[in-house]
Amino acid sequence: MRWLVIFVLCISLTKAHAIELSINVDSVGNSVSCITGSFHGSIYVLQFKWNRWVSVDTLGLNIQWKDTCISKKLFLHSGENQFRISAVYTNPYVGSCLSYVTKTAGSGIDCGCNFGEVCGPSGRIKLKCESRWEIHDQNDVFLKSGTSILVPVSDLPKGGYYLYFDNCHSEFFKQ
Repeated sequence: MRWLVIFVLCISLTKAHAIELSINVDSVGNSVSCITGSFHGSIYVLQFKWNRWVSVDTLGLNIQWKDTCISKKLFLHSGENQFRISAVYTNPYVGSCLSYVTKTAGSGIDCGCNFGEVCGPSGRIKLKCESRWEIHDQNDVFLKSGTSILVPVSDLPKGGYYLYFDNCHSEFFKQ
């Protein structure tokens, strides 16, 4: 397994303290995120997919952090994966900071950006392989998400939607 270590030093301009963030992700999605120093706030894991940074996990909300490491399993999409962690201080006047980006290889499975039958008799969309997915309406408002090969759409009203899956996005219409 290959580990890539990325560090960043965040210095609060209003307080005399600093924290260091790091995230390590191996080629199968095992990750270790570390916070060195002390602060009060929330930590999020972000993954670059669908042409934007998406929050994929929360390590803790509104907690007093001090020299902590947390292990998590992250879902890798095909192709190169990029992760970073975000520290958001509870006090909004202090601000937030982001780690530098860590990159790791993908799942090794090419799911492709095409999908099969749309809204067939089963009311499902069939992806080429198991993937994390999200459905958004035409205003790009989040509706639902999951991890599967079959994406259920029978509960959606008629109309147009965006389907985000693997590291792809597409539009579909339900009749």
